[in-house]
Amino acid sequence: MHTIEIHNFKAFGEDGVVFGASEPDFTKKPKNILCYGENGTGKTSIFEAIRWVFYTDDVINSRISPALVDAARDNAIRQVYVDQNNRITKKDFSILINGMDYTAIDKSLYSVSMLTGYAIQSSSMIDLSELYSFAHIGSVPPTTILLNEEGKLDMVIEEVNRVLKEVFFESIQIEKSQNGPFLITLIDEERDLRQDEFISHFFNEAKIHLVKLLLLLSSIEVLTPTDPAIHKILVLDDIFTSLDSANRIFIFQYLAERFRRFQIILFTHNVNFFNLAEHLIINHYMVSADWTSLALYESNGQFKIYEKYQLSTKIISDKLQKNEINEHACGNLIRKYFEILLHQIAMLTMVDAKEESKTMLHDIKAGVENRNFFVSEYRVETAADLTAQIRRLIRDVPDKTLRLEKIELAIQSFDSKAASDVLMKALDAMAIFQKVALHKSSHGHAGLPDMTSKEIKSSLILLGRLEALVNKISMGRV
Repeated sequence: MHTIEIHNFKAFGEDGVVFGASEPDFTKKPKNILCYGENGTGKTSIFEAIRWVFYTDDVINSRISPALVDAARDNAIRQVYVDQNNRITKKDFSILINGMDYTAIDKSLYSVSMLTGYAIQSSSMIDLSELYSFAHIGSVPPTTILLNEEGKLDMVIEEVNRVLKEVFFESIQIEKSQNGPFLITLIDEERDLRQDEFISHFFNEAKIHLVKLLLLLSSIEVLTPTDPAIHKILVLDDIFTSLDSANRIFIFQYLAERFRRFQIILFTHNVNFFNLAEHLIINHYMVSADWTSLALYESNGQFKIYEKYQLSTKIISDKLQKNEINEHACGNLIRKYFEILLHQIAMLTMVDAKEESKTMLHDIKAGVENRNFFVSEYRVETAADLTAQIRRLIRDVPDKTLRLEKIELAIQSFDSKAASDVLMKALDAMAIFQKVALHKSSHGHAGLPDMTSKEIKSSLILLGRLEALVNKISMGRV
């Protein structure tokens, strides 16, 4: 699946969104996708669009009573379709896969597995039939295959135990319970534990989450057809947040190495995991050509998406010099890239990346008492650093009066540094062009002149300075 284009579906309106590589090569295997989206920016809508395409019947059946028949059932099905529409436009949605209407694609050529973080939440026991109910794994229920095909469940359990030991360096193992066909027993030989009930009383919650996730992933690996003509897709939505930081690295390593025959689509609202995964892709696995990094954000009430590294000041300048774009199109690209850089600042400094760019710019430029971070000549410091400093003072300074004085000094020092933020000069200058010049290149510019060559040149110079600062922040030095 190179691209999925969505219009009037859930969070996305008339303008819609194209999810996938900006310049897909249909002669090659589709790229894996790493997508960051804060809650409320359309991430779940894209996940649900993919689910609708490949599991339409499951979605309908989950909403409609099997007792409904004939015209009543037809009306109920129609209502399910209507419920997928964007609530503002109220138009019938459209979904295109690789430019083709989703109803026209041959779904028999696809094997799509979809998991969400809900599937691995803690419970008193691990029952595979319950675990699979939170996931989509093929057209046939996994329990049917594992129960009827001898050795399949043993293969799943054997793989989970191998990965726990060799990839995650965990001492726990699992086996089939004697108390139910799909009940799993957790074993910790070091503590002489064997539990299939009330497991949260005996095992760390993060370990339980890990075992559940590995059971799901191993089941997918065992149950997915081996036919090379079948397109294999693995879609994971926020499955990483309940894992500790070390296991997040290991699970990404496991996915990157073990699921090479799949197109992997990772959604996350955790900016730390997004940055970690992107770092691993570029610096450790050397497979950046196989991946594309996307980010969702909201601007002026619309949900937008961009592909990282596909737009830069140099790219815009080159397009203009080669006459590939005119002044109006250039202004639109400058405005779009300014929004993208603001969003990247939000991600890198842990400012709420869900905010609209104009709101975020206002908050950053507000009084220092509202600032969540600052960029000095030497480093980036966030409110989290200030909080950590205050906690150290509370821990290490026993005298209450002295402790309070030191805390007040720490806050004053943070505010004074924020007031001299080197990022503000670039933002101030670019914000002026956003108001004075760039609005001519936005929607509703009819009757206004396009940007002049001087305005374009000045905007690109300022944008380049802001771009350089963002790149330095991402490298940890300014």
